[in-house]
Amino acid sequence: MRISEESSPFVSVIIPVYRNPDGLRICMDALQKQTYPVGRFEVIVIDNGGNGDIEPLISRCANARLLCEEIPGSYAARNTGLREARGEIIAFTDSDCIPAARWIAAGVDALDETPLVNLLSGQVDVFARNPEKPNLLETHQIVRGFHHERSVREEACSGTANLLVYRELFEKIGPFREDLQSGADFEWTRRATSEGYLLAYDALTLVRHPARFVLRDFVLRYVRTTGGRYQQGLDGSLHRLTISSLLRYLVPPVRSTLGELPHHALGTPYRKLQFFIAEYLIQGIRLAETVRLALGGTPIRY
Repeated sequence: MRISEESSPFVSVIIPVYRNPDGLRICMDALQKQTYPVGRFEVIVIDNGGNGDIEPLISRCANARLLCEEIPGSYAARNTGLREARGEIIAFTDSDCIPAARWIAAGVDALDETPLVNLLSGQVDVFARNPEKPNLLETHQIVRGFHHERSVREEACSGTANLLVYRELFEKIGPFREDLQSGADFEWTRRATSEGYLLAYDALTLVRHPARFVLRDFVLRYVRTTGGRYQQGLDGSLHRLTISSLLRYLVPPVRSTLGELPHHALGTPYRKLQFFIAEYLIQGIRLAETVRLALGGTPIRY
């Protein structure tokens, strides 16, 4: 493990924020507690709108600075951060994430110990307000959550809630797609791995993420991700309405649902029932958004 400031690579932490000053405050507090040498990392926050005056939150942290990006979308904001970043390593997280104290240090160590790896995905631990009594929405997110390990292993891709990348890779692969409202992080990492760059997963590179417990926030998340998949054409049926495509949304994903039942968060029949109800709710959200998009609607941001 690197312990001296001189031998530690410089890291740029990039955080887009949209309508979430409260989450950003918690995230910034966590970043001020990092064990990584404070002189060897910077925090770049990109205000993407709707946050009010967040300059006081940024100014409390000596190694942080605030940028603004008027183009709507977190990927446009991340690209703005990339253009200004000074780091050899770029570390991405979100304004609603809480990095562990050793988040940067663990990520740098993992990259250092695996020299052939170009990208590193870390663990995202989803938690409920009251771990003993999660509601239906929280239970579902704890189970489905952010499966970064599975995404890395099965699809060679990852999200930017917890991702470290050598800066030079963006110079070779290019920036994130700014036309996508969701999924451009997975698209970019797939692009990188398809060109032979190696992506690894490290559970010790950890951030925590509060589960959404308000129905509106839960619904809008799946509206947004459905739009991202639509834009990328990842579901062939999304670009045309057929009987078979509609029926697909009316039938719950039984196989994948049953595969999650052994999860520790589903230890009681009541929790299992919560999970099944949430799965049906998501199917309905995706169906409604698919119909809206297929009839000429445009993907929305949140």
